[in-house]
Amino acid sequence: MRLFVRQRSQKRFTPPSLTPCRPALEAADLPQTFDPSFIWALRLDPLTKLLLLAYADAADATGRVLQPDPHGLAARTGLLPASVRALTRALLDRGLLTMLVEDDSEQWGFRVTGEEGRL
Repeated sequence: MRLFVRQRSQKRFTPPSLTPCRPALEAADLPQTFDPSFIWALRLDPLTKLLLLAYADAADATGRVLQPDPHGLAARTGLLPASVRALTRALLDRGLLTMLVEDDSEQWGFRVTGEEGRL
C-alpha cells in the first residue's frame, strides 16, 4: 500500500470565499411563507407525522402541493406507496390536508392545513 504525504512546498487547499450570487432579500421583500412548525406539536402517530412533514417539505410558499407522487413520497419517507395513500386518506379525514382541484385544468393537489382544517 502506498501512502501519499503532502510535501511542505505544496499549499493547502483554500476554498473560495462564500459570497452570495444574488443580493440578499430584506425581510420586508420576502413573501408570506408557509410555516410547517405546527406539525411538530400535533399528536399523531410517527408515520402519519412523517408523511405530513414530507407533504409540508414539498409544499410551496402557500402550503400547496400540486400533483404529489405517492411513489416519490414513499421513496422520501421509506413507506410503501399503499401506506402513503392510506395515510393521506387519514390526513384528509382529519382535516390536516385539503384536496385542491382546479376546474379549468387537470391540476390537482393538496394544501397542508392546521389542526381541524385551520391554517
